Amino acid sequence: MKIARASVLVLEDSVILAMAMEEELAERGHTVCAAATVAAAEQCLAEARSFDVALLDMRLPDGTPDALARKLLAAGCAVALVSGVGKDEVADDLAHLPLFRKPAPLHLLADWVDGVLRPQRV
Repeated sequence: MKIARASVLVLEDSVILAMAMEEELAERGHTVCAAATVAAAEQCLAEARSFDVALLDMRLPDGTPDALARKLLAAGCAVALVSGVGKDEVADDLAHLPLFRKPAPLHLLADWVDGVLRPQRV
């Protein structure tokens, strides 16, 4: 079964980690827009108009991506959180999202992206 290719938003303020995530996803054929701040991620969204999947760090230089996560979810984007925060620090309405604790293995993040895109068997 072939996995669809996705447009992925990576919101991560660690340049090294963001580059590694982007490389892992690009090797699997996905298109990635990487941003280090919420404002830059909003700019990516404005330019791309939509994303299939988003991996969002929860602690960023300009705040948390809670409003962005809600906007992405409302548009049908699959969202996961990648952060050092615990579930108790995630807003109640976002607590259902997958949370990958840092340092999460890159292949695990990419596998999650691929799994979200895999067609469901009925």
